[in-house]
Amino acid sequence: MRKKLESKVRELHKNKTWSLPYLSLVPRRIQEAQLHFMGAEKYHKLTTWEKILLLLIPADQYVSSKELREFFPIHQADMGKLLSKLRDEGYLQDSGKSNAKKYSLKDKLGEEVRKAYTAVSFMAPKDDFMAPKDDFMAPKDDFLAPKGDFMAPKPSNTATIPAHKRVIQELGIPAPLEKQIEEYRRKDRQAPEGTMSLILDICHTRWVTTLQLSILLNREVRPLRKNFLQPAILCRKLEHLYPESPKNKNQAYRTVE
Repeated sequence: MRKKLESKVRELHKNKTWSLPYLSLVPRRIQEAQLHFMGAEKYHKLTTWEKILLLLIPADQYVSSKELREFFPIHQADMGKLLSKLRDEGYLQDSGKSNAKKYSLKDKLGEEVRKAYTAVSFMAPKDDFMAPKDDFMAPKDDFLAPKGDFMAPKPSNTATIPAHKRVIQELGIPAPLEKQIEEYRRKDRQAPEGTMSLILDICHTRWVTTLQLSILLNREVRPLRKNFLQPAILCRKLEHLYPESPKNKNQAYRTVE
C-alpha cells in the first residue's frame, strides 16, 4: 500500500508543482506520523484518495477545495464530500463559509506532521537537498531529483500537459468533442442527462476505460461507474469490451450503435 500511495503522489506531482514545502519529499515520514496519530485500525480504513488528500493538506496554512482539486481528477461535489468526512472524523479543521471555505490539518494531527517534517528536513544533506546517500526518500524515477533548483521536475514532453489533454490525444478525440469536454469541465454542476450524453459521445466508435472517462469528466471513478456506466450497460446504451468479465481491470466501454 505504501509503494502504491507514494507512486500516486509522484504521478500527481508530474502535472503540478505544489507550493507547500513538505510535499517536495516522498511522504513516508508524514504517513508514519498520521498512522501514529490515528492508530492502525482507523488509518487503514481510509481510502487511497483520503490518504493522499491528508498528505496534500498542510499543517500550517489553509487551502481551498479548488486548490486541492488541481491534484485530483474528481468533481467539486465529490471533493466536498471527502473534505467534510475527514473534518467530521476529526482530521481536518475548516475556516470560512460556502465557496470561501478552506481546510487545514486538525491541531494535534498538524503538530505530528510538523514534527515529522522537521525530522525529514534535519536529515536532508546540506549540500545536495533531496539527494540522501541512503535509500530513504531517494526518488526512484528522478522526477523529484533537482539539479540546482528545489523541486525542479525532470524535463518531459508531457510534464506540462494536463492529464485530460493527454487522454484526449490518446483517444484521438476530434476538436468539436474536445470543446464539449472543456465546457463540461468548467461547470461546477451538471445535469445527469448532460453527463450521460457526453459519455455516449466520447465512447462513440472508440473503447474508453473508466479511468479515462473519470479524467476527462473530472469525476471520481466509483460514482461515475455506479451512476452512469452500469445503468448505460443495463439499458444497452454502452457495451463492455469484456462482457464475460465485467470487473476486468482493463474493462472499457463503447457506445452501442
